[in-house]
Amino acid sequence: MTSRLSAELALRIGLAARALPGVPVADVVQTLIALLGFPLTDRKLRSLTVAQLRAAPGGRLQQLPRPQLREALAFLADRATVNIIDTTIPPIQRYEDGDMPGSIRIAIASDSGLQLDGFFNACLRFLIFQLSATERRLIDVRGTAAAKAADDGNRWRAECIADCHLLLTVGVGTSNAARLMRLGVHPLGYGSPMDAPWALDQIQLVLQGTPPPWLVKAGRLERPRPLAIHCGSSLQ
Repeated sequence: MTSRLSAELALRIGLAARALPGVPVADVVQTLIALLGFPLTDRKLRSLTVAQLRAAPGGRLQQLPRPQLREALAFLADRATVNIIDTTIPPIQRYEDGDMPGSIRIAIASDSGLQLDGFFNACLRFLIFQLSATERRLIDVRGTAAAKAADDGNRWRAECIADCHLLLTVGVGTSNAARLMRLGVHPLGYGSPMDAPWALDQIQLVLQGTPPPWLVKAGRLERPRPLAIHCGSSLQ
């Protein structure tokens, strides 16, 4: 039955099991199924409480300290400050300032793989690309789980991509767009999901010609921004 779990849910359950010493992943899965029924879903996992875990059938979790149960619950409910790994995203590529003259940095709001399918205020991650007229590199993947614990989640998200010139997203509200613009990030809302490589192709075509003044200004093409390693960055 565990083979039918999505990669994201399987990862969350695995991380939760690591927070519960002496409890194998298989036992955690069986406990969750006993509590929530099958199939396990994001909505079910988010509904769990510490009291439910302590009262789970078999009594395996009853004797564990509450802090461990709360940590496991944070992973299950996707409230922990970790990146959610998506195996369909290719490995990031190294980038140093000056590697790609005339390039801009682009953040893509994404929920799955190399897709531009997320909204600014709700996406699971930002894919960070460095893009020039002739080259592109995926230089970072920044998870957004920590935004849920921030006093202002949207401000956290904006600051997470403040080193980027453009944000490509399905949608962004007016107030958040203004917030991004104040940080020097130009948001582009596409209205519907699409393949991220296709969207990057279109921007690359513009860079190969004569970029409009707004793109030159947004990208500050003569002055690349330093890479920010924070906000759930996957770079070491």
